[in-house]
Amino acid sequence: MNREEYKARKATIQTQIAEWEAKLGPVDYDIEGILAKLNTLAEMLAQGTQEQQKRAINAAFERIEVGLDGEIKKAVPKPWFQPLFHDLAAALRGDLKCPQGNSNPCRHLERVVS
Repeated sequence: MNREEYKARKATIQTQIAEWEAKLGPVDYDIEGILAKLNTLAEMLAQGTQEQQKRAINAAFERIEVGLDGEIKKAVPKPWFQPLFHDLAAALRGDLKCPQGNSNPCRHLERVVS
């Protein structure tokens, strides 16, 4: 198999996955539990090796834009990760309860994912 055949096969599989994910609908998960455990998740990621951190970021995001000040300005999640970000944005708008209330970290995350 050459590179072009590989790319074509990969595109076909990604299309099939997207079609099945659309048929399955949103993932059923406990947003309150996830929001409560986000700090733990961030700590786990921070303690990983650089390679583990890179793999986690690449698995979840298409693109992350960082400003000159080093702050994350925008995060574009991969399709499979978008439902979580959609629910996080809803939580931060007040549609769901954010465990940090209206704290700066919540407002910062809302700007990033909106």
